[in-house]
Amino acid sequence: MNDFWFLANKLEKILCENAEFLYQKLQVPLEPSMIQSFLSTCNAFDPQLEEFFAWKNGIPYNVSDYTLRYDFSSQGVFLPLSFAVSLSDSFKSYGLWPEYLFPLVGNYSGDYLLYDLRIDEPTYGMLFLFSKSALSLDPMMTYCDSITAMLSTIIACFENGAFRYGKEGLDIDFDLMIEINKRNNPASSYWKQF
Repeated sequence: MNDFWFLANKLEKILCENAEFLYQKLQVPLEPSMIQSFLSTCNAFDPQLEEFFAWKNGIPYNVSDYTLRYDFSSQGVFLPLSFAVSLSDSFKSYGLWPEYLFPLVGNYSGDYLLYDLRIDEPTYGMLFLFSKSALSLDPMMTYCDSITAMLSTIIACFENGAFRYGKEGLDIDFDLMIEINKRNNPASSYWKQF
């Protein structure tokens, strides 16, 4: 079992134990052929993205439900693949982020973690922070070193008490979350400002 599947299964167990209501919202994975079809429509085929969506297919937006209640990363939820593809297409057409970035995590209000698809760049596989509320960061900053670093960070935040679920959703000890992120994402520029 590779690192991704070990961490994904560990996170799944943590969510099931700490927030079963949230765990129940995660959609089952899509078939591999469907994942490939979706990713190819926006030229975003990448083995790491395929693996990610083969685990779970995100948490869908529901206008009658308070989606932020399901936040488990401090930046939102894992996005369903169909939503991520349509979001990627519409945001790229408006020039809000470059074509080589693909949305993976978001809060459905304009803040997203975007996966870098440029295989020949040193930032390949890293996640960039796009924040509409901050009129985005210019230049956008790397936020997570990789998908596995993101999963490892979320797990560490739960295990060390930086993340806990209360009645309104995720309660965050921000100082501890920053410390854990700095340790788990040493190459990401966002955490170097703290």
